Amino acid sequence: MCPSRPEGAASEPSLAAGARARTLTLALRQAAASVGGVGALLHRWDRRTGRLTLQAVDGVAAEAVRDWAELREEQDVPPACALRRGVMVEAAGDDLGTGASGIVSLPLVGAEGPIGALSVLTGGGDGEPDDIQLSFLRAVAAWTAERLQSAPGRPPHHAPGPEHVRTAKAARLTAALAEAVTVQDVVQAVADHVLSPFGADGLVVSMFENGRLTRVGEVGYPLEYLKRFEGPLTAGMPVTDVLRTHKPLFLESPAEIYERYPAVKDRILMGTSPKMAWAFLPLVASGRAIGIAVLSYNRPCSFGEETRTLLTTLSALVGQGLERARLYDVEHARAQELQNILLPRALPRLPAAVAAARYLPAGRGE
Repeated sequence: MCPSRPEGAASEPSLAAGARARTLTLALRQAAASVGGVGALLHRWDRRTGRLTLQAVDGVAAEAVRDWAELREEQDVPPACALRRGVMVEAAGDDLGTGASGIVSLPLVGAEGPIGALSVLTGGGDGEPDDIQLSFLRAVAAWTAERLQSAPGRPPHHAPGPEHVRTAKAARLTAALAEAVTVQDVVQAVADHVLSPFGADGLVVSMFENGRLTRVGEVGYPLEYLKRFEGPLTAGMPVTDVLRTHKPLFLESPAEIYERYPAVKDRILMGTSPKMAWAFLPLVASGRAIGIAVLSYNRPCSFGEETRTLLTTLSALVGQGLERARLYDVEHARAQELQNILLPRALPRLPAAVAAARYLPAGRGE
């Protein structure tokens, strides 16, 4: 795995109560979304009493989970089992009467051991969660545990290891994407939360429509070089295979990319790019490829299994975020066009006054 850039050892500032509540709500929503769940729960464990206390609920009524408001750690229910065993626990059925088809519970582990459990009530509409979805759910759990660990009153803890840091940062990307509105917001979120954690030096995000690639954002590349790769797709190129198969492609050295894709060699040499390794990630939404994200490295790189799994998970999330943002951009453009149409074509000429017009949408209650 390519080493990430150095991380600071200092822990993040403690969260205020309001910010902490918003963070937990966001974590629950991301956890449920990652596996197509109908809701999520978070329990905090008290080591002294051996009790799991429900701290946050999202997606289901509080009354529906009243029986799980407080659990004993020895109970035979998924949150308690996950805490005791230290592993993910999956169970079928709808014991709480919420309409779910099952539940997935994960332990929340801090620097000094277990601190709680994160549970998702699964909907069953798309079948059981696959490995990629569960990998992302683990990333959300790691990020949630880190935030709980930094809550007021918690003792300081040692800096997490590189793998934990990378997983937590992957979960932070989900939070940034949840707040992204436009396509440029999505690109910026990927640039902010993927490049450094995965040790990458370059990023290109392109949208795919009508058989053409259109670049919407980049980091670490000369503009003239990137222009060589825009336009209609051609055979014998990595992006063509990735968009066709919907599968990521990891190329660890120039020798490997030249061997598998000879057509790339001339373009790379002519472009004078210093990149030495690449991760081509398909951006898929609603079962179709809507774009591609390419991470690149200034040195040959060995992509470990965990890195491949995390990047594949993140590409699925980015694809969904990009599709939402694209639809927003389209609707925003339509709204602006409508507003312009509603404005008067001409304004009256008045003595000793200047007329002006603008469109203001009504607020709530107006």
